[in-house]
Amino acid sequence: MLTVRLLNLPGMRRRLLVIAPLLVLLIAAVTGILDRTVDAFVTPLSPEQTRAVLHRAQAGAGIAYVSVRALGRVVAVASSTTVNANVGAVVNGGASLEVGNVMQPFEQLLDGFGDVLMVSLISVTIQLVLVDVLDAFALQWVLPIGLGLLAIALFIGAAPTGRLRRLAHALVAGAILAKLILPIGVQGTESLSDRFLRDRAAKAATVLNDTRTELAAALPTFDEEPGRSWYNPRRVTDRMAALAPDRLADSLTRITDSVERAVEASLTWMAVFVLETIIFPLTVAGLAVWLFRITIRRRVPLMV
Repeated sequence: MLTVRLLNLPGMRRRLLVIAPLLVLLIAAVTGILDRTVDAFVTPLSPEQTRAVLHRAQAGAGIAYVSVRALGRVVAVASSTTVNANVGAVVNGGASLEVGNVMQPFEQLLDGFGDVLMVSLISVTIQLVLVDVLDAFALQWVLPIGLGLLAIALFIGAAPTGRLRRLAHALVAGAILAKLILPIGVQGTESLSDRFLRDRAAKAATVLNDTRTELAAALPTFDEEPGRSWYNPRRVTDRMAALAPDRLADSLTRITDSVERAVEASLTWMAVFVLETIIFPLTVAGLAVWLFRITIRRRVPLMV
């Protein structure tokens, strides 16, 4: 029996040569040294930088949501006003101007835009939560467990295809991927957004803000009445029915021109948020997972 053990000494020494670095990595992971080193030298963004980028995206989506809802309120007033004011234009001898047919689809578009922005806000918030969770558990909890199981599997000579080795490999690979996936995804999304989306988003935001101002200016103003503000659709409609046809036509034409410019800007800004908060992150994350799987399949010596 002693002879058998002596014969196995070379194999045991080789195992210990592999287990020793694993134990060093395990200690570094448990103490947080490995996590700080990876943040400083490996990941494209530290957790703090990742959170800062996501907070900027969250703030941008929130501001856009407020702007779109404010514009939607003005459009709703203009839409309900022009639909009923057509009767007043005819009564006063003017031609019927079907501007409401343009305003109502734009109002529906803005409602859809608001829903897209809400989805974007939810997506960014989920990413912020994941940054905190993965940063807290990936390298300081999951990785040490995986390294410990791998060290045990190597010490007892478990088969490479055995359940213990496969579980250890999955935990180690999952911890590494979890630590890297969000910083890579956020950095990739930020680079793509800076290159292709920022200017378009700024121009679209300017057009929509100008549209809100133009629509408010296009609606005729009247003397205030107690308890009935100027933007009350019913009040505006009543007063517009008494306007001269040329003044009514001028107001509705200005509204139509503003809406035509704003429709394209709304679609552009909507596409920007969908790309920036949903499609780009998923694409970059999927590419990172694919490359990681290809790397793991090559089976570096540690994972054999």
